[in-house]
This record gives sequence, C-alpha cells and structure tokens, in this order.
Amino acid sequence: MLLYDTSTAAILVSGIGIAVFVGATCVANVRIHVLPAWTNYAGWAAAGAFLVSVVGVGSRADALLLIGYAAFLAWCTWIIAVSVFMFGPTRRRAG
Repeated sequence: MLLYDTSTAAILVSGIGIAVFVGATCVANVRIHVLPAWTNYAGWAAAGAFLVSVVGVGSRADALLLIGYAAFLAWCTWIIAVSVFMFGPTRRRAG
C-alpha cells in the first residue's frame, strides 16, 4: 500500500508542473493569438483541475483522485487539439 500511495502522490504533485506549463501556454496564446481562443479555456480548465487534484495528495478522498484522472484526460485532449492547429495547414493572418 505504501508504494501505491507514494506513486499516487508523485503523479498528483507532477500536476503542478503540468498546470504551470499549460497555464503559461494559454496566457501566451491570449497575447499573440496563434491558436483558437477555445483552446485557452480548455487549457485553463485542465490546469485548474490539476491544481485541485494536488490537494488529493494529503487526503484519501476518491473524488480528488477522479478529478486528477479527468484533468489528465482533459490535458491529453488539449494536447491533441493544439497539435492539430499547430501542424495543420497554415492560415494567413489579416494585416
């Protein structure tokens, strides 16, 4: 059981770094408008869910662990969406 708790804690705490990365990417996108605006909202939702799930490190609440799983799935979806727009056909910007 100790190994399971340790691995769960390590995974949940890594969510802090993921949340910072996704949040910084969304803030940069707000400023330079490279990706669609909806990717910002999806990214901020995933980052917020990761930060909420970090509270689950010190608790036995299964709901916080489920939020961590949902955050991971939202992050994976965000990565796929951003990748499609990054590597898709180029669009010319007006101006």
